[in-house]
Amino acid sequence: MAKVFIKSTLKNDDDIHMIETKGILKNDLLIYNDDSLTVHVCLSSPIMITRENDEYKIILKFDQNKIITGNYLLKEINSYIPIEIKTNKLQRKDEHLKINYELSIDGNWRKYELLIDYRRV
Repeated sequence: MAKVFIKSTLKNDDDIHMIETKGILKNDLLIYNDDSLTVHVCLSSPIMITRENDEYKIILKFDQNKIITGNYLLKEINSYIPIEIKTNKLQRKDEHLKINYELSIDGNWRKYELLIDYRRV
């Protein structure tokens, strides 16, 4: 297990969310906190990201040029909402991850770009 410094940027048409924080890297699992969210990024193939807080848990799997079904758990009502994830571009090199993807809930697609850079400290 190694301590890492993480810089993450999540963009969509309406917003840009950036964070710089510390986390840990254990094998191929990157773990860090983003405000009230705990984020787990599995860096092995397929890339999987779990974002969780007291209200929800979202599990996203990424496989380039494929549409994969993920889960969005609303904890208050203990109900899963299926979501579709379409990975348009996936780049992983050294300590850098870039994913261009689209999410669909009920057929409404929305584009995102996620950039994660990390380095051991």
